[in-house]
Amino acid sequence: MTCTLSNVESTKVLPVIEATSNLTKIRSNHLTSFGTGMFVAPNTINFSYVFTNMGFTDNLTIYLTLLICLTILIVLIIWGRIMDRKDVQKTI
Repeated sequence: MTCTLSNVESTKVLPVIEATSNLTKIRSNHLTSFGTGMFVAPNTINFSYVFTNMGFTDNLTIYLTLLICLTILIVLIIWGRIMDRKDVQKTI
């Protein structure tokens, strides 16, 4: 296994001393930090737990935010429809 270190001037292939899922050790005299291109898997979501524990009193802020956003959306849709009707009447 090797690690590639690239910069503007040159590209070096460095030997990997030890590699685990959390750590990669290489032998280098390069003094700056750099990444090895590891991909960290995202956390999983247990949807059965989420849907069974989504009570209104426990998540009041979330539900109120959704309610306010939907109310604003409906008001804007109604206002836009009224303005469209006024535009059509002006052209007639």
